[in-house]
Amino acid sequence: VDEFKNLITCKILGINSIDEAKRYVLTEEDWKAIDELTASKYKNWEWNYGQSPQYSDYRDGRFACGTIQCYLEVEQGRISNCRIYGDFFAKGNVQEVEEKLKGVRMVKEDLVEVLREIDLSNYFGAVTVEEFAGLILGE
Repeated sequence: VDEFKNLITCKILGINSIDEAKRYVLTEEDWKAIDELTASKYKNWEWNYGQSPQYSDYRDGRFACGTIQCYLEVEQGRISNCRIYGDFFAKGNVQEVEEKLKGVRMVKEDLVEVLREIDLSNYFGAVTVEEFAGLILGE
């Protein structure tokens, strides 16, 4: 394995022997710059999810109220369309929930925040905000 690794390293660096390779050890200053770049550029929602391609997904779950099925269309990490079906007995119009979910980021905190504004029992019966958010996220 080491021989193979050395061979690949030599090929990449354009050298004949691994002894010719120059080794660089990162300093504390280097690590600080790396940590700052990671925090400012890479550890944010836009970098990780905001540029994601459009996709469609299907989720379903069995709850005390019955089965809930969610058909989702997601663009740039946000729900662009949502259709909810199932064998639950809804008092309210489920389209109201679907509309509320449009534009919400596919992040648990954001989903929970929006779902807390809705009386889910009026639409689905006995299902919690956390359960419903978990269903949407496939947890």
